Amino acid sequence: MNFRLSQAKEERSDCTAPYDVIIIENGTVGDFIDAVLKNRSEDWGYIGINSNESVFGKPKMEYKHGKAINREALSDFESKQVKSVTADGGWSRMDYVILLT
Repeated sequence: MNFRLSQAKEERSDCTAPYDVIIIENGTVGDFIDAVLKNRSEDWGYIGINSNESVFGKPKMEYKHGKAINREALSDFESKQVKSVTADGGWSRMDYVILLT
């Protein structure tokens, strides 16, 4: 899976902003996690499944500097197709919320 980030709104006072995730190549939740870990290896934050229960998604996993902290939290979703993704962050922290098809 391949993606890029595009800032969606103005940067806030804490130097963070919301981002659109432009998916260049479709894939699964597992593909997206692998892409974040490989291509955004300086970042840290959460990757979650879209939910009304939490702004970080629920369930969610934590990642840091190219390593998954608790990837098993999303194991039931890894083979599901990604419909879209939103992101929020800055200063090396980036949180992603995945919407499934």
